[in-house]
Amino acid sequence: MKRKLQFLTKTLLVAAALCVGSMSAWADVTPFSESYSSTSNTNGWTTGTAGRYTPAILNDGDNYFLSVDQSSTSRNNNGAIVTGSVISGKAVAGDDFTLTFDLRLGNCVSDQTPVQFDIMDASNSSAILSLKATAVNVTTWSVNNTSTTVSLPNSISAKNYSSADINGITWCSYKITRSGSFTYLTITNKATSEEILARTPIGSSSATGGLGKIVFTSKRYSSNFAIDNIVVRAVDAEADLPSVTYYLASFTDNTSGNEVTSGTTIYTDTERTTPITNGTLVDGTTYYYTATQTAYVDYQGSFTVDGTDPAVNFSMTAQPTYSYTVKAVDGSSNVLTELASGSSYNTATINYAYPEYFNVNGTLYTKAATSQIYGTSFTLSSDAQVENATYTASAYTDVIYYAEAESITGMTASNSGQGDARCSNRFGAYAGSDVEFITLPAGTYKIRAGFCGGTGTTFNINAGENVVWSAATTGSRGETDGENFTLDGSTALTIKAAGNNTVLLDNIIIQKVSTTNEVIGTADYATTFLGQKKSMTINKGQTINVTFKNYGGTSQWYNWLVRFYTTGLDNTLRADNFVLGDTEATLGTRSVKLGDADVTDWATFATQMKDATVTMTISYTAAGMFSISANAVGSSNTYVHSYAYKSALNNAINLELGVEKSWMEITSYSVTNPESVSKTISTAGWSTYCSPYILDFSSTIANLDAAYIVTGGAAGVLTKTPVTGAVPAGTGLLLMGTASAEVAIPVAATAGFDVTDNKLVGVTASETLTANSGYVLMTSPSLAFYKNNKDFTLSANSAYLPADLDGSSAPVFLLFSGSETTGINAVQGSQSKANGDYYNLNGQRVAQPTKGLYIVNGKKVVVK
Repeated sequence: MKRKLQFLTKTLLVAAALCVGSMSAWADVTPFSESYSSTSNTNGWTTGTAGRYTPAILNDGDNYFLSVDQSSTSRNNNGAIVTGSVISGKAVAGDDFTLTFDLRLGNCVSDQTPVQFDIMDASNSSAILSLKATAVNVTTWSVNNTSTTVSLPNSISAKNYSSADINGITWCSYKITRSGSFTYLTITNKATSEEILARTPIGSSSATGGLGKIVFTSKRYSSNFAIDNIVVRAVDAEADLPSVTYYLASFTDNTSGNEVTSGTTIYTDTERTTPITNGTLVDGTTYYYTATQTAYVDYQGSFTVDGTDPAVNFSMTAQPTYSYTVKAVDGSSNVLTELASGSSYNTATINYAYPEYFNVNGTLYTKAATSQIYGTSFTLSSDAQVENATYTASAYTDVIYYAEAESITGMTASNSGQGDARCSNRFGAYAGSDVEFITLPAGTYKIRAGFCGGTGTTFNINAGENVVWSAATTGSRGETDGENFTLDGSTALTIKAAGNNTVLLDNIIIQKVSTTNEVIGTADYATTFLGQKKSMTINKGQTINVTFKNYGGTSQWYNWLVRFYTTGLDNTLRADNFVLGDTEATLGTRSVKLGDADVTDWATFATQMKDATVTMTISYTAAGMFSISANAVGSSNTYVHSYAYKSALNNAINLELGVEKSWMEITSYSVTNPESVSKTISTAGWSTYCSPYILDFSSTIANLDAAYIVTGGAAGVLTKTPVTGAVPAGTGLLLMGTASAEVAIPVAATAGFDVTDNKLVGVTASETLTANSGYVLMTSPSLAFYKNNKDFTLSANSAYLPADLDGSSAPVFLLFSGSETTGINAVQGSQSKANGDYYNLNGQRVAQPTKGLYIVNGKKVVVK
């Protein structure tokens, strides 16, 4: 007796022979047919990504069929999953059925993974039929992820993105018959009537059967499909089933007895060199096999055919389970952080994602993408295995904030579209609404952020109402630097609403920019400022030094160097600082161009200035003198230009710095702060103060007794805390010193004194407080902080207390007769009624005062 051989890839042990004509309950099969026409629609078909692979009714002459939009807009990008529910439930689990349909499959021509087409079972968890291209740009397809392959004629799309693309693929007819636990497949070339596969048993991963969704998984670059003439019916044994009985082999776990899926190859010889596939087995003959299965040890054995029972069971040994840890390390193998951990079976492939950067004490460490993907894998081979991902220090230092966008509270995480394939950590995020993510103290900062997704979406990060970083998506991943920006006080940063699940913000870097002898290298300017401009602010007392290099223009020497624009200058050129050859006497908005006023022969000038070096100094003195001087030393001439203006109003002037043409370059740039700042103490011996610079109070300062910040305790109680070190720029301060004396406070490079709980809010430019929004230092009727009962304009470089201090609503705070003070709730500040009543410092009215300090008519009175 001869038996037909089949080794199924399945999870259910079938211990009985399955003979031709074996029948099940066919009555539950729901007959169904769909032959698309010009009046048909795409009901039951959906795409997983809007705008890509959109289901559509197409035709090739008189024949209409279900396909997808053939335009490049739809198909020339990362693919999507197209799903059809048209046959779902037409056969339930356990039913025998036959499903026929016509199909065109087009593989992708390059890049990404191959195309896959699946007919799912009733549970939509396993495939009855799975066709997967074995590689890109090939016509060979594996059947149900086994060694069985078929060649589908003309199954590569032409990538011309038109109806000709789908019409260039050959139609094939498919017949899938499910009988018991066997699944048989027939494929016929409709153009030639040639049978590519004839009633062949295929390993099915579904143990229960039935019909669920049809799934086409497209990938990048022109993958394609079309389907037509779908029919579900009962099994016709003579037409649908083969005429022989198949031999069934199954496997169980040898320790737990659970059924396992195995890919098995049968050999006729002990050396296992001569395999047989879908051949015949002879009763009484011994055959040899090798079984392979993920998470199990390869198993070799033999069996002898017994014609009375064409089913046999073997057992496999599970691979041992090992643990693993993935660590991010620097070049010296110092551990930065743990990336992943877990356990799996021996020989398992472990995939993990990793972020582009790690912030280590203000320096970013980076690891490049692996083939454009921020993820990689390794093979698990031992218990407690440790894998290291090596990061190297980047050029990004003084980093005060780094975050993956998906980890920011309020952002919506996604790894759809390019999120998985391009984003750091294989995830990005979008802002469905504005997301406030950090509040920065006063200072100068720079933002760099990554993004990915289709073109046309602009992401913005705002500081208050001002945009401080902006980038438009380009269709791929990008990272963009913003310009330096300066905050005068504590300011919240907001990611503005933008993006969707495929257009994503990737990560955000915020650097603290030093304004003391800052030097930016040539390479930064060569890539960032070539033909562009850099916006900046110069504060009183600062000096900016810039060096330019000219590499020789072909016809004339373009030389746009600096533009200044502001209000509050007196618009008059100083007589003692003139512009060579320039008689213009109004400021307006102007550019400094070396040679623009006194050069008439540009050809000669270009020759003279070939390979010239230009040095420029921009200064804004504490006395209010704003000046620009520039010297250009060329091959045979020197040009000198000077501009100077007097300002009595502005504490800062806005500038733009840049180069105009590619043969110019900024070779050095630095900002120098003043050594000290001056402040005159009020006639009362107390003043508030705020500076755009870091101030150092670690040493004795002439005419200054003490500097304080104001911290809060219980409701309404404030404490003066002496400052003994360097405080950050923009810190609100309370100064005590010699009345009407000028003090010189040193400027420092770094701040170290903790001002976290400081209640004083500093302003470096004049600012208006709306009524009842703050406490302002006043000397009348007595020295104290009084709540403003109407709009009040604060002077530049001053400070105030906000109105709501730990729940207090006191109209007055006294901070001058001890380390602590309590709000005097009964006193109405400078507007209190002169009624002669006495109040103690707790705000309580005293009928008969004894010795001590009291408030009477808003003034301090000592009773002796």
